[in-house]
Amino acid sequence: MNIHSIINNVMKNQEDKDISNFFKNDAADAEEICRSINTAFMISLCGSNHKNYNEADKYLKQFNNTVYKDLVEFYLQGKKLLEKEIETLVQSDKNFSTKLAKLNTYSMNHKSLTSSEGTDALWSVFFP
Repeated sequence: MNIHSIINNVMKNQEDKDISNFFKNDAADAEEICRSINTAFMISLCGSNHKNYNEADKYLKQFNNTVYKDLVEFYLQGKKLLEKEIETLVQSDKNFSTKLAKLNTYSMNHKSLTSSEGTDALWSVFFP
């Protein structure tokens, strides 16, 4: 169990949506580009098992020499920090590991987290 599989499970109800429009290189509107960067970031959090992971990763890498470079670096640094924080907590806090396992199990067995049990599981991990 890792953070990527949990986020992928949490976002699984989004996988049926056609997001191919999000990664167009010809987007002219800054708001549209930022929305696409955010979508790519969320997909990258799901890990390589997400069907759009490679497309999202490629999209984020294209901004190396653009005005969006700092924004993309911010997101990627946030991803690294989140992964490290979760890994550290799993190793040092048995209670957190239990909460993470509960969220993982719940997210694998339910289409969404809208029930009180689902939202409680999500909040206990990401907003303790």
